[in-house]
Amino acid sequence: MQWKQKLKKEIEALEAKRPRTQSIRIQLGQLRRRMVQNPDGVNQQREKTHCPHGHPYSKQNTYIQADGSRVCRQCRRDRRAEKTRQRQQERQRQERRQGREREKVTA
Repeated sequence: MQWKQKLKKEIEALEAKRPRTQSIRIQLGQLRRRMVQNPDGVNQQREKTHCPHGHPYSKQNTYIQADGSRVCRQCRRDRRAEKTRQRQQERQRQERRQGREREKVTA
């Protein structure tokens, strides 16, 4: 409840400022949205112990992004490996196409 009361006080303080500027309206909107989305004040993302693929959010396996969000390092590695594999396959396909085109030209 303390969290909710603190947000209410922040909203009241911002509403008291006159004239309302766009930045104050944005701050008010953000505070209200936080109250509606998470009324208990519990950060649901922080409570998660594993990524959606089941890897643990440990110090060794977690990358913290600039915005504060967490990324599973194992999933990140897997995505990069998959993208690299796809690029290699595409290059091979292009090389095969170019080889066929050269054979047509020389024939």
